[in-house]
Amino acid sequence: MHHFYSKFLDKRNILVSFIYYCMSTKFILGKAIRGIRDSYKLMDIVHEGGMGVIYRGIRISDGLNVAVKISAKKNDGYDNERIRRLRREIEVLKALSHRNIVKYIDEGVWNGKVFLVTEYLSGKVLKDVNGFTRIEALNIFREIVDAIEYMHSKGYVYGDLKPGNIILVNERPVLIDFGTARNIEPSKLTLFEYNALTPEWAAPEQFKRQAFKETDVYQLGLLLFYMLTGENPKKYMTEFKLKLSKKFDKRIQDFIYKCLEKVPGNRYRDASEASKALYLKAYLIRGDEKHIVSDYYTIGRGDGNSLKIND
Repeated sequence: MHHFYSKFLDKRNILVSFIYYCMSTKFILGKAIRGIRDSYKLMDIVHEGGMGVIYRGIRISDGLNVAVKISAKKNDGYDNERIRRLRREIEVLKALSHRNIVKYIDEGVWNGKVFLVTEYLSGKVLKDVNGFTRIEALNIFREIVDAIEYMHSKGYVYGDLKPGNIILVNERPVLIDFGTARNIEPSKLTLFEYNALTPEWAAPEQFKRQAFKETDVYQLGLLLFYMLTGENPKKYMTEFKLKLSKKFDKRIQDFIYKCLEKVPGNRYRDASEASKALYLKAYLIRGDEKHIVSDYYTIGRGDGNSLKIND
């Protein structure tokens, strides 16, 4: 009886904590919090998730719109893990500077909760956008590959590449949510990280709580298929054999097949190798001028061409 009553109290305490947490996320609106570099007034809730809450804030010193992510405190046994993950996300973003990666601005602690301040991105989430032409998809995808290639060169694995973590700002893709990013050195995913995986976007080794550079390559293959078709390729897999649409040329088919190999060692080694396999470089020479162009470059007399011919 005592054991049952203790379990009942534990569940009640968690419920009370959850209700208090939900109330406190809105209570903070309109208030200012102090970071290391500046203070920020929290205006609106942008997103609530298992890790915490993201607010649109205003930097008090100059009125700049920012995004403020505050770790959740739910007293459910995972609060320390949430803080650890957000601190790691802060350290990763502080080490990175790339036009396709959300920009770190500030950090701090408020009411026992860690918070991260980044640039505020006004755009559409990739998962809410469809109808890309082949050229549009490949051009946007190239920038995503470039961001992952940059991360690999700096010694990091992203580990959570999916349409929901990419925002298109005037057709410029920007990666957000670096809670699963980590050093390339082998280390197991924690149970909390494992439970946070999105199964349809996870690589096979992530179900064994592992992540490598090749994990990002796998997710690049999933992402390209999605951008070209609007579908997740796992719907079409049988023993990891992909039924690709006939509209894909052989190079794109081969690229996706290799990215989605079940064994990490059979994929491209990293994003750099994947990029070289998909995007051929060509040179356009005119007199002494030499321009590097992709094989998706178009030349013609119309305004819609990459290079316009003027007769």
